[in-house]
Amino acid sequence: MVIRHGALGDLINATGAFAAIREAHPHAHVTLLTAPSYATLATKMGFFDDIWHDARAKNPLKTWQVIARIGRAHFDFVYDLQNSGRTSRYFRLLSFFGRPLWSGVAKGASHTQTRPDRTRMHAAYRYLDQLTVAGLDLGAAPLLPDLKWMAEDVSALSLPKRYVLLMPGSSLSGSYKRWPHESYAEMAGWLASQGITSILIAGPEDETPASYLRVHVDGLVDLSQKVSLFQIATLARGAVAVIGNDTGPTHIASGVGAKTIVPWSRAASDPDIYAPLGDHVRVVAASDMANLSLEAVKQAFLSLVPQNELDSKGDSLASSTR
Repeated sequence: MVIRHGALGDLINATGAFAAIREAHPHAHVTLLTAPSYATLATKMGFFDDIWHDARAKNPLKTWQVIARIGRAHFDFVYDLQNSGRTSRYFRLLSFFGRPLWSGVAKGASHTQTRPDRTRMHAAYRYLDQLTVAGLDLGAAPLLPDLKWMAEDVSALSLPKRYVLLMPGSSLSGSYKRWPHESYAEMAGWLASQGITSILIAGPEDETPASYLRVHVDGLVDLSQKVSLFQIATLARGAVAVIGNDTGPTHIASGVGAKTIVPWSRAASDPDIYAPLGDHVRVVAASDMANLSLEAVKQAFLSLVPQNELDSKGDSLASSTR
């Protein structure tokens, strides 16, 4: 069993660890325990034979039902990638059924991750350390997201030759992480001057920035709520670049290898721990997103897409074909 709840970005960031566990146990029946909202997504990953739901209910009876189901299944090994107080309680209460071998931070686990700085490590390195302690031979490279499985046909969409995906939203609860939509509009204007069309990707909670861009960006292609996460992955692969806040689709874009620029709020979280990694990523961080300049984001873009490539204004500069 592998346990990972969390938000969409958390699940995406765990896919490198999922792939490593699957490769280490090619003939095992591997079950993922995750939030019900991500069950369909997890089914399509190809890493798991079964997906179990855990709503993380506050009701003790419902919590016990989850624990009892795990106990009755008699798993040989559990990789607890959530490593929360809740999952540590799962481990303790499994003593009623006979505990499996367990990788995680739970006290008494057979394969305990003990690094005192684990909470200050990026997930890609934290998972690497945990799985190495569990006996997997993984070398030293971080476990970056593995999203080869994430793709969906976009041939029915009318796409410009050269485009950038703009992801100006976030969850409403995380709206303080947003780079101002006025700045996104200015960036779109500059991109247009370089012969690049902006494609808007926004969700149902992103109406404020989305509506502003619709009014203020000439030539904007609006695909808000018209494409799936899998189509976003395909669109990102075909983009000149992706510019997006700290939100799930941005992590997907970086995870598929798209050139990704992320305006990041230091007030929300530490980018050294939570931001996407890779030579194809530029994180532009500020303590106050209102003070993050257009020039800083533009320079980050130009560090990935050099001016001489922009000047060519030829075919798509995409990292891969659509």
